Amino acid sequence: MESALEISAGHRAQVPFPPTAGKHALLDQLVLQLLEKAPDSRYQTGTSQMNQANFQAKGLIHDLRAIGEGKTSPNFVVGQVDQSARFKFPRRNCALGGL
Repeated sequence: MESALEISAGHRAQVPFPPTAGKHALLDQLVLQLLEKAPDSRYQTGTSQMNQANFQAKGLIHDLRAIGEGKTSPNFVVGQVDQSARFKFPRRNCALGGL
């Protein structure tokens, strides 16, 4: 039987399996992006914005519509139109060595 610590460590380290096992690659990519461990790698927008009377869905909503309506091309990239509405500094894993 696994301890709570082992279960927690396994949860943090394991990458989830694609939910459709590859039958719907774009849907798999979308769900896996929602489940990303690093917050900066997840969708940053899920809401829609009005822009000069043109309704433009951003991020998750855009991708769900495109996949659901079959409006994807071979070049379609999940999360490509996802943009945060606020400025954020990128996260880095680097040592400041000597500073």
